[in-house]
Order: sequence, then structure tokens, then C-alpha cells
Amino acid sequence: MIFLVFKLKQARYVFAELSKLRPAVKHVSRLVLHFWPGFLSVVVMFIIQAVFKIFMSNVLSNLVFNLDIFRTNPFVIWSKVALIVLLVFILHSGYRSVLYFYYIKTEKQMYSKASVEALDQVLHKDQDYFHSYSPGLLSNRVHELAEGAAECFSIIQRDILPNIISVLVISVCLIKYSWILALNTLMPLIVSFLAVFLSLQKLAVSQAGYYEALSAFSGRLVDVLSNSVCVKLFCRHKYEKVRLEKEYETAIQYNAKANWQYMYMYWMYDLVIITMILVQFWVLLEKFKIGSVNGEQFLSIINQNFMLQGTLWQLIYGLPTSIWYLIKVQTALNVFKSGKSDALGLTELTVTGGAIEYSGVCFGYPSAATKLFRNLSLSISPGEKIALVGHSGSGKTTFINLLLGICKVESGSIKIDGQDINKVTVDSLRKNISTVYQKSLLFDRDIYENIIYGDPNATKEDLHQAIVDARLESVIKRSAAGIRTPVSQLSGGEKQRVAIARAMLVRSKILIFDEATSNLDTMSETKIHKAIDKVSQGKTTILITHRLSNLHNMDRILFFKSGEIVESGNHTELISLNGEYAALYRAGQVSSTSEVE
Repeated sequence: MIFLVFKLKQARYVFAELSKLRPAVKHVSRLVLHFWPGFLSVVVMFIIQAVFKIFMSNVLSNLVFNLDIFRTNPFVIWSKVALIVLLVFILHSGYRSVLYFYYIKTEKQMYSKASVEALDQVLHKDQDYFHSYSPGLLSNRVHELAEGAAECFSIIQRDILPNIISVLVISVCLIKYSWILALNTLMPLIVSFLAVFLSLQKLAVSQAGYYEALSAFSGRLVDVLSNSVCVKLFCRHKYEKVRLEKEYETAIQYNAKANWQYMYMYWMYDLVIITMILVQFWVLLEKFKIGSVNGEQFLSIINQNFMLQGTLWQLIYGLPTSIWYLIKVQTALNVFKSGKSDALGLTELTVTGGAIEYSGVCFGYPSAATKLFRNLSLSISPGEKIALVGHSGSGKTTFINLLLGICKVESGSIKIDGQDINKVTVDSLRKNISTVYQKSLLFDRDIYENIIYGDPNATKEDLHQAIVDARLESVIKRSAAGIRTPVSQLSGGEKQRVAIARAMLVRSKILIFDEATSNLDTMSETKIHKAIDKVSQGKTTILITHRLSNLHNMDRILFFKSGEIVESGNHTELISLNGEYAALYRAGQVSSTSEVE
């Protein structure tokens, strides 16, 4: 009674674990539906294969019991054998070839589709999501989801589905001899599902822990490789090595626990299969004694049972392994389902002039005790050039992140040409704003691919003009590879000019430069500012900078302090005011006006 109560409680926990895997099952099932015509064709082929195996077993048994003909007419026997061998070769080779190419094609397509869908889901998360998860971890999760879905699909096709069909077909054929034989054939199948069911709770915990530890290891490895210079400068090779070994040791421990669960299931399977063989043999002997089964049928059934052993072992391997990969998919889905989407509204933004209006905007970061912006209101006219200045942490970058929809206002509104950005699609919003950040944000590709990323449909003339405006001509001519020079070979300032050229290619009505010239030398900075002055003509331009000497041509300068605009005016007006801006300017924290000119 106590044992029964214990098993009922265990079953309750197992059902809870199964419910956790429901999203993974739905995800894989949805992906499988994309391949349903081929999948259905394969099911038909599996049924034909199972029937063909039984047919061949009967034919071989018939040959064995008619060997006397070989003495009188060996040609007949050899003809039958040759015909059977040829038939088996043609059908089996054709069957295997079709399945092989189908498996290769569908598995690769499944991996590709799952990867692309996962990446698309990640890219539509808000910026807080990317602060919570490292690129290394997210990359691993995308790979784990795609690999888990593809491998699970593969195992279902190769190991589970064909073998379940074979067991069912053989059981149906055995009913005419004895229901005990048919039921006994189904027992390993039933026990397989039961063993996986009872082991699922511990298996899920072990496997989830293994994948978490493995992702932590991979994330740590990416972090170390990304900061290899820092590791070398501080001579921390041994320290990082020990930390990586500890991370992987945790993964090994979880994996060992999972392997013990598999061993437990395999021992149970061995016992059940041996029991099945003994029961089958005993029933057949009893049937043979009373004449219900003749020698040919006896041999045929025994032959089918031996063929069934390989089938059952494939099934025994496939069931827990498919659960393994479903847990892998679920672990990845848990990461992808977390966080918030960066989606805004549903209508398309149309920018004609580039007017921007902040009305009563309130915003604060979750980790901060107080709000950064409290009832911030500001109007920017079409074509106006605005500079945002102030000490670090005063709210300048947050100001433009709200405009780009990277951060979302808690109350109030931000409008572009009278359209609330919270009601427009995020893609239409960002397509109408060209942005260059302090960090160049380039892909590990060549110059051409990085620039054309701004507008893949740009003409050669537009591309050339963007290169000229960003002062990239000399950089491209200097390299033998020209515009196909990898950006990894460029200096920090040159990379920034590539980013500026990309933004200029978009040709939008609103331009944002967030410390865009911070990595440039004085001469290059002067050229870039002249280029910015040129491309910003007639466009709304927002410039964030600490170099106050470059702001003489700005229409308005806004001085931020703790999320508030404490001063507003052009350079001359703010100097005359003799306030925060004048003090910062006179302190000489950045290049002087004479250096720029």
C-alpha cells in the first residue's frame, strides 16, 4: 500500500514534468507540420517495410521446409534464392536511398528553420533582455533549440516511428495464432513508455542542469576569448583555466546522473525482452504440441521475434533520447520566452519634416531608486540641429533610446511629425532615423557589406557619396582589397567612419550622432564634423558629445543634469549665461575651438 502511494505521488511529479515539456512538444510538432507531405510518405514506406519483413520471413521459412527439392531439382531452389536476393537488394537499396536523402534534407531544413525562427524571436526582444543574457549564452541557446528540434525529429523518423509500426504490424499478424503472442509482443513497447514515464522527473532535472552548466561554460569561454588581451596583461591564464574546469565539471556531474537513469532503463528493457522471448517460445511450443502451429509457422514466428529484438532496441534507445532532446529544446525555449518584446504599434510611421515632440515623458530604470525623467517636455522643429551635453549619466543616451523605441516611456508621449511612436511599428520608426553610436557596431565583414547594410537597395552613386561624405576614400584606396577590406584590419577611427557612411546611406529625415567622433583624431574629427554639417542640411539632427568646441554651428544646445534640461540655447547664449555649460566649456575638458578650426 505504501509502495502504491509512493508511485502515485511519483506519477503526479512526472505529470508535472510532462506539462513543462508541453511547449517543447508543441514547438517541434509545429516544425514537423512544415514537412507533413514527406513525413506522411515516410510513414507509408515504414508500413510497407514492416509487411515486407514479415513476407520475407515466411518465404525463408518456406524455403527451409522445402529443402528436399534441392536434391531433386536444385535449379528451382537456386532460382528462388536468386530472385529473393535480387528483390531484397532492389527494394532495400531503393528504400534506404530514398530515406537517406529525405533524412539529410529534412534534418538540415529543420535545423535551418528552427535557427532562423529562434534568432528572429531574440532580435525582437527589448534591450533589457540583452542585458540579462550574454551573446554567448543566446548563441548557445539558438544552437541548442535548432539541434534539439532537428535531432528529435530525426530520432522520431529513424528510431521511434518505424519501429513502433513494425511492432504493431507483427502484433496484428500474430493475433491469428494467439492473442497472448500479440500482447506479449506489445509488452516491451508498453514497458518502454512506462520506464521513460517513471524516470522522467529525475531525467529532466539532470538534463536541464547539464544544459544550463554547458551554456554557462560556453558563455565563460566566449567571455575569456573576447577579453584575451586582458587575460594576458594581468597574467590570469591559470585562473581562467581553473574557472573553466569547474564550470565543465558541473556539467559532467549532471550528465553522469542522467546516464545512470539511462542505465536503469536499459536494465529494465533487457529483463523485459528476455521475458518476452521466453514467453513467446513457451506459447509457440504449446501451440506446436497441439498442432495449432506447424513447423514452418513456428520458424517464421521465431524469425520475426529475432528481427523484433533489433527493432525494440532501436525503440528503447530512441524514446529516452527523444526526451533528452525535448528537454534541450525546452531549456532554450525558457530563455526565449522570457523578456519583453520591443514591438510598439501596428501603423507605419511616415516622416515628412522630422519634427520631434516630448510631452510629459516619465521614465526610470528598474534598478534605479528614482525616475530619470520626470515630466520631460521638449519640441524640436524640422531641420533643427540639437546638441545634448552634460556629465555622464545625466540622461543624454536614454533620451535618444526613448526616441528609437529601445526604451519605452512609462507615461507621456513622444511624437514624430504628430505621430505617437508607441502606435507605429518599430521597424518603420528605426528606418526613418539614422543613428551612429560611440561604439561603431560593425559586423565582422568587409567595408562594403557593413556600409550597404544601411540600405541594400542603394545605388552605386549613393554608396560612393556616403563613402565620400564619411572621408573613407583614402582608407579604401590604401588597401589592396579596396572596399572589400575586412573591417578587422581598420583602426578605431576608420571603423567609426564606416559606421557613419552606413548611417549616411540611409538618407533619413532624422539623424542621431551619439559621441560619433569620440574615436577619431583631431584632423579626422574635423573632417567628419564638416561631413555631418553637410548631410544634416534640412534634416533634424541630434548630436551627443563631450567636446563642446564643436557646437558653434548647432541651433540649440541642451544641458542635461540628472534627467532634467537645466540650460537651453545656442553656444553664444549659454556662454553669456555663465552657467553649467560655460563652466564645463571653460574647464577645457575637451578640445578647444582653435583645434577644430
